[in-house]
Amino acid sequence: MYTTIERPSFLAFDALGAKGTVRLDAERGTTRMTVKIQCASFEHLSQFLKLGVDVGTEKTLDNLVAHIGKRRTAA
Repeated sequence: MYTTIERPSFLAFDALGAKGTVRLDAERGTTRMTVKIQCASFEHLSQFLKLGVDVGTEKTLDNLVAHIGKRRTAA
């Protein structure tokens, strides 16, 4: 669930007991995306990794990049 949305550059969310943020920063003509997920403990992090959150997050971000690329091409 999103807890904070500050357009166009910041999101905060709660996911499965963890707190996360996504920040977009303009940097030399590109955009840097920083994603942070804070788990309550090492065991909590281990559970996230067992669920494949690292791989799933990477895939989600790859899909986002592809989507943005398609929109730019169509414009």
